[in-house]
Amino acid sequence: MLDKKSLKQVENALNALFKKYKIQDKVDVETIKKWIWNAKGEGIEPVNKYQKKCFQIFPEPEDIDEMNDILQVFVDAWNHFPHKELGRKAPCDRDALPKYKKYLGQLIKGKKRQVDYYDVAHIFFERALHLGFVDLASIRPAFIQEEFPAWWPTHVMYSNYKPAQVRKALETLFMFLALVYKVEPIKYGF
Repeated sequence: MLDKKSLKQVENALNALFKKYKIQDKVDVETIKKWIWNAKGEGIEPVNKYQKKCFQIFPEPEDIDEMNDILQVFVDAWNHFPHKELGRKAPCDRDALPKYKKYLGQLIKGKKRQVDYYDVAHIFFERALHLGFVDLASIRPAFIQEEFPAWWPTHVMYSNYKPAQVRKALETLFMFLALVYKVEPIKYGF
């Protein structure tokens, strides 16, 4: 399961990246925090603008792996630093997952299935944020119903869940979101 990083870990990763590419005179952690704090727009527009700014300060990456390494550091910053538009919270500070974990404990008898369903939800939200879906309304039904379940078996190596099982876990998540947050599951294919 993916763990929440401390702000210090995220700051250290940014500083290490700046040092590695010798760009600490161009940008610092406070600049990145300001970019994130002031990000505005609809749907994925704010994260796209942010990522574009981030990549403009770097030399051209040598390959896709290097680009992904750089991007992951900036995605972690986006997810962990506060946003003015989110009421001074970071995306990872939202309270849905702890409530969902409690809900699973009441709904599902087997501890392993509770953990598996929680992992699907946690990784789903992390993956959605990584791809630039900054809020639930911006996530396409095709991502929920097809793309994420197809991505799961080749990227989450500790799980033996097939796409149909991932969809079932997501259905449980969206029923919870309907109950607690008045989300309309039908909009997402459930």
